[in-house]
Amino acid sequence: MADQVINGVPLWPLSPNWRSPYSVSYEYKTDIFTSRSGKEQRRAQRTTPRKVVKFTVTRTKADARAFSRFLTLYQGPLIAIADSARFARLKAPIVATGTVFPVDNASAQWLNGGASIALYFGGAYQIGQVQSVDRDAHLVTLTAATGRAWPPGTKIHPILRGRLDNQVGVKNYHDRTIDADISFNIEPGVVQPDDTGSAFEVFNRREVFIFRPNMIQPVEGSYRRLIDQVDFGRGRIQTYLPVAFSTRTKQFQMLLPTQADRQALVALFQRMKGQRGEFYMPSYEDDFTPLAGAAGALTATFAGTLLDEVFQADDVHRAVVLFDANGDRFYRSITASSNDGVNTTLTTDIGWPADLVAGGIAINWLLVHRFAVDLLSIDCITDEVGQAQLSVVSLEDLPVSETDSIFGSAGLDGAAEWVLRNWGFAFFVSRIADPFDYLVNTAYPYDTQSIGVRGVNNAAIGFDGIMSKYIKASAGK
Repeated sequence: MADQVINGVPLWPLSPNWRSPYSVSYEYKTDIFTSRSGKEQRRAQRTTPRKVVKFTVTRTKADARAFSRFLTLYQGPLIAIADSARFARLKAPIVATGTVFPVDNASAQWLNGGASIALYFGGAYQIGQVQSVDRDAHLVTLTAATGRAWPPGTKIHPILRGRLDNQVGVKNYHDRTIDADISFNIEPGVVQPDDTGSAFEVFNRREVFIFRPNMIQPVEGSYRRLIDQVDFGRGRIQTYLPVAFSTRTKQFQMLLPTQADRQALVALFQRMKGQRGEFYMPSYEDDFTPLAGAAGALTATFAGTLLDEVFQADDVHRAVVLFDANGDRFYRSITASSNDGVNTTLTTDIGWPADLVAGGIAINWLLVHRFAVDLLSIDCITDEVGQAQLSVVSLEDLPVSETDSIFGSAGLDGAAEWVLRNWGFAFFVSRIADPFDYLVNTAYPYDTQSIGVRGVNNAAIGFDGIMSKYIKASAGK
């Protein structure tokens, strides 16, 4: 059954049964030290996550017997497996003697010279090794011929190396059919890590979480405030509030319609290194009722006085996000707040991009969050569609130093900050990056498959390489 071997490591020969999800989990390890005032110091103990793949296989007759023998031989030793969660597809057939073929997605980081891959079609795998990848022409060249013909639509998967779990559960429905729940632990340091990409959108030196919860399931959570009490056993109880703010934890489900969506969420989780990093995330709640606010104005009036009271009470509520009628997002920092006893007036660092009362405008709090756990599990319902259950916790919106910025000490130049803050990322992509791309015929380090967010492409935008150079050049003209 182990008739294909990669550098002495046998290839797992069985494809998943998609009746059950194909699950991929990533786990970091974070040390969190919390002071009495609620400030956190977080340190990642792993630079790359532990990765586990789980799926179900079903085999009958001779395949069931061969499966049992494979487990007898290779449960424990290092084996290889094709990662069904990541793939590219052939766009044209390959003949048995062919070594060059076009694919639909040549931008994947795992698809590069020297990589081991597995071609898959109709229940059969074939090992190959990549010699080179022409990402502009979407052509892959192998070091040797495949030895058999492969039709269009054949999948190319990256190869993972690891070990089967020390206990594999099996079910025999009768003497010739077997079901098995496979858990495959990826060997740390042996497999190339997943692509971490670059941030989609950035505000105040933090990445912005651009994904929306799947509201078919309720968003659950809780508010938490540290309260110390001294009860003397009689009389009054002495109460202390050592932390000046409340934290909110949210649990929600995310629907990931495409492979690109799944990889984008995994890349974000890896850039954060689990609980260590922090990001901005809209509340996706009806937080504001605007009464007055003209386009370009720095001030706006909102119903009620609670907004002002919330702003004055802590360092958590310091920024907002505006969604216009087209779905574009604009981020603003609140610099001042006041109330007249009836309504609240907020002052922002940059003018509003549209009239707030005209209609089609939604404004949410934009709070700093981190992941509440170090584990991310992606359940692939099909080879494309996936879902994930996330848990995040809110934090204080404290200033980010240059050394902690996702851009490093280089940061963004003033022109880049000005364009992004005033006109948003959609403007940058559609009005600057794409025309410049067409002008110089240069491939940007992101592909163009939509992730369902208007005006934002689905993979990394290389900020240091693009924004700092090209926005500065464009703004200077």
